[in-house]
Amino acid sequence: LGFRQKLYLDVTARKEWSSTVSQSFFYPSVGFSYIAINNTGAKGLNISYAKFRGSYAEVGNSLPFGIQNWTPPYSLDNSGNINGRGSLPFFDGADTINLKPERTKSFEFGADFNLLNNKLTISLTYYNATTFDQVFQIQAPAGAGATNFWINGGTIRNKGIEGIVSYKASLGKISWKPSISFSSNKNQIRELSNLLKADYFALGGSYREVSLFLTRPRDGHYGSYGDLFGKIYETDADGKLIIGNGGFPKVSASFENYVGNANPKFLAGFNNNFAYKNVSASFLVDGRFGGKVFNRTEQWLDYKGLSKRTGVSRDNGGVMVDGKLIDAKDYYINQTGAGAGGAVSANLYDVTNIRLREFALGYNFPKVRGFDINLSLVGRNLFFFYKNAPFDPEISASTSQTAEGISSFTMPSVRSFGINLNATF
Repeated sequence: LGFRQKLYLDVTARKEWSSTVSQSFFYPSVGFSYIAINNTGAKGLNISYAKFRGSYAEVGNSLPFGIQNWTPPYSLDNSGNINGRGSLPFFDGADTINLKPERTKSFEFGADFNLLNNKLTISLTYYNATTFDQVFQIQAPAGAGATNFWINGGTIRNKGIEGIVSYKASLGKISWKPSISFSSNKNQIRELSNLLKADYFALGGSYREVSLFLTRPRDGHYGSYGDLFGKIYETDADGKLIIGNGGFPKVSASFENYVGNANPKFLAGFNNNFAYKNVSASFLVDGRFGGKVFNRTEQWLDYKGLSKRTGVSRDNGGVMVDGKLIDAKDYYINQTGAGAGGAVSANLYDVTNIRLREFALGYNFPKVRGFDINLSLVGRNLFFFYKNAPFDPEISASTSQTAEGISSFTMPSVRSFGINLNATF
């Protein structure tokens, strides 16, 4: 609906059925926008266009296929042994549950502005989205008959800001359109399932060295999805390492130590597009700021004596700790917990990095039988301007969100080159 080409209202309603759940989905949405200024003749710093917008929406999400199956088939390994079932719906003794579909309720507000003769465009958005009955895989206890449980784990809220600023410029006969994008998201675990008695639980896919915990809210403090927990080096009140038996730095006995969050605090990108006659070029620099990643690969290489630093330690006759030289093999076996229980902080890195994400060079050919043809050379993930970690900190142990912030014998990231041919009519 529109009123005087200024005020607009959009209303939708949708109902769906899915074979994976017994409930149907009904999710409505409503959106409005108000064009406060639309003056194409405005000059200089005067605003030529201003629009304010807002929306509310509900979205349902059906369950993945097969996760409600209580009797998945067993399988045999190559030796004829029975493999355990991977995942089952959550149960506690004889009590079983029917998993519910997820439901997200969200609202957002934003504004769009044009000024400087429509050369400068600014778009800003604030959003707030809460997902109820979010489906997780959690680690199942020993004897459960499965490795993981599927469960409606609780309620998670995401809120944040997004923005983009772009400008249309010229450098002589070369047109140039730079743009800067940015976003920041904060998530909170607002509620954990009452089916779980503990104050936290580990997501399925976690490792012995480090785990992603979902924590129950307490005293107004909320944990976040992506919180990493593990063992740490113990320190005194002044922050100095505590030296234990044998002269080794003392590692905490408990895994319940928060060491960081895998999610970035801020994302930013700087995109540039150039054009001169039939030639075009573009490049994208983007950055990820904040967040932590645990390098499980390095810890295992330390344990096996295969990492560079263990070799350097052997060449130096050992590792110097608090003025005492300790045998390299004894030191790394102790500090890695024989590869499975060492201090996470020894191999924890800041994810902050800035890279040249993409570069493209193209040519637009004259029309060929009514087709516009563009040929371009494209390179992606070309190099880093800055990174703290000794590897690509954005790689993870798997594509699952439960392995975010963990690098474990992962293939290195790839620098790629390609040729694109586009034909339009």
